[in-house]
Amino acid sequence: MACAEPFGFDDAQAAAAKADVTVLVLGLDQTLESEGHDRTTIELPPNQYVLANLIREATPRPVVGVFVHG
Repeated sequence: MACAEPFGFDDAQAAAAKADVTVLVLGLDQTLESEGHDRTTIELPPNQYVLANLIREATPRPVVGVFVHG
C-alpha cells in the first residue's frame, strides 16, 4: 500500500461523508516492509496521511483506524 498516487481519494471522501461510521485501513504491504526488508521508521507513506486527513474532514462521525503492517 505504497499509496504513491491519490487514486480513489475523492471516492473515499464521498463515501465517508455518507457513512455512519468509516473504517479507514492504512499500513504497509510486503513491498515496503517484510522479513529482511525492515524500515527505519514507523511512518506511513505520505499520501496515507493525506487520505486520513481527507476522511477526517469529510465526516463528523466516527472514523475507525485499522493499521496493517508487512
